[in-house]
Amino acid sequence: MRRYERTSSSPGSGDRRVAQGRPLKSPDRRGARLPDRGFTLVELVLVLVIVIVTVSIASPSLSSFVRGRDLSNTAGRFIAATRFARAEAISQAAVYRLNISTFEKRWWLTRADESGVNFIPAEACDDVDYVLSSQLGISCSLPVTDDVHVIEFQPGGEVDPATITLTGPNNGAIRIACDSRFDLYRIVPGGGR
Repeated sequence: MRRYERTSSSPGSGDRRVAQGRPLKSPDRRGARLPDRGFTLVELVLVLVIVIVTVSIASPSLSSFVRGRDLSNTAGRFIAATRFARAEAISQAAVYRLNISTFEKRWWLTRADESGVNFIPAEACDDVDYVLSSQLGISCSLPVTDDVHVIEFQPGGEVDPATITLTGPNNGAIRIACDSRFDLYRIVPGGGR
């Protein structure tokens, strides 16, 4: 049975309210209107248990996703470092070197000083002085000099062609290559990913 609000208006009171047709909540024993009902503690605990179980099931696959993203993010940083080095070599009219240490698992940028013989640290940004995470490895096709592979960037835009391989967990690998002296470094499709 539905109950509806009634309104009354006495003549001259100016109150012209009309019945709104909304059902009232069942009154309690005292005749007062009951408040809207919320969630019970049991319902809240049940939802919390479901969320915890779902998160615990999803967390292993989420961590492997993050590790896989680490490899591709590092490849993107390496490509950004090569493009930065090339742009700086052209704009500063100086030879720049991207030094790669496979033992230390890092790369950094140096530039030729005024004599053109010695190399000093270049102004660094996040991508040009970078240490790989402990789960990643790096190798390079260029010969090693003093335990370091060196990619030179000339003021005319030339670069030493090479192939760099970044390796990650679960046999993941990304190959980055430059095929000619005037080419840019890029990710090689099908590079063992």
